[in-house]
Amino acid sequence: MDFRQELTELIHQIQEESETFQKAATPEEEIEALNELADSFLMGTQKVREQLDRFQDRRWR
Repeated sequence: MDFRQELTELIHQIQEESETFQKAATPEEEIEALNELADSFLMGTQKVREQLDRFQDRRWR
C-alpha cells in the first residue's frame, strides 16, 4: 500500500474516532474513544517514523 494512502486512511480513522468521542454520552464511552484515538495517533506516528527511516537509509547509501 502506498504511504500516502496509508496516511489518508489513518487520518480518516482519527476523524471517525474524534466524532465518536464527541458523541460519547458517558465517561466510559469517552475513555474508550480516547483510547482508540490515541491508538490511531500512535499508529500514524509509527508509520511516519518508518517512512523517515527509509528515506534516511536511502539518503546515506
